[in-house]
Amino acid sequence: MNNLNITITGQRSKTIEKEIDLSNFSDLDEIKEHFAEELDASDSEEVDEIQIEVQDWQEIPKEYQDLKTVWEYVEACNEHDQEIVDAAIYCGVGLDDIDDAYSGEFDSDEDFAREQADQMGAMNVTDNWPYNCIDWEYAAKELMYDYSEHNGHYFRNL
Repeated sequence: MNNLNITITGQRSKTIEKEIDLSNFSDLDEIKEHFAEELDASDSEEVDEIQIEVQDWQEIPKEYQDLKTVWEYVEACNEHDQEIVDAAIYCGVGLDDIDDAYSGEFDSDEDFAREQADQMGAMNVTDNWPYNCIDWEYAAKELMYDYSEHNGHYFRNL
């Protein structure tokens, strides 16, 4: 959810308190223009003077709690599930790198290691041996040197 609780103040000290969905706007100027009529801002100079103060950032991560950078976060959430975006931020993955780094969602490091081995063609899962003899915990530990995980979401370290 990309909602903010904001207070919008116009030139004549008229104030509006609203919860807005950032995905409905592309930038700060668009928010100002949207509320200009309610604030009796009749020309572009008065619209420019509108002040916006965020009362509650809700689920927006601290790194993006700024009215100039929040749009990067909103754009990433429009392209990916918010849970994936938040996991990427936690793992230190740049928002522009999510597509390249994201490896999927898994229940454990071991499940992730098995999937990676399958994708590389390193194992034939229809064979019982040696597939069922591998120490997947150790294999996962070695693999995780090149990956980061948060809440089941895995990212390749770039």
